[in-house]
Amino acid sequence: MARHTEHDTSKIYLVAEAFRANCLLRDGSLLFEGASVWRPDVLDQIHKAFVATPDEGDRSFMVKFKDQVGKAGPEVVRLAADILCVYFLSRPTPEGR
Repeated sequence: MARHTEHDTSKIYLVAEAFRANCLLRDGSLLFEGASVWRPDVLDQIHKAFVATPDEGDRSFMVKFKDQVGKAGPEVVRLAADILCVYFLSRPTPEGR
């Protein structure tokens, strides 16, 4: 994997390693210490709440996403926060950094 960039990516790699260690190798959480959210049952719940129940309305993604996962309970909300964190980890900021 290429790691050359003009920006300091060290924090991104620290978070990615924490994700690997806490979530992929265990069933923990990236953002919520002591939480166990990367379990098959919670993954199934978020799939049912979000993927299997699409909201095709005109609202923004975040508004719809909050509504969909919010109804599924606190573990699903924590998992959703972890997923969004990982998703946005490698996305550029509005300033291009």
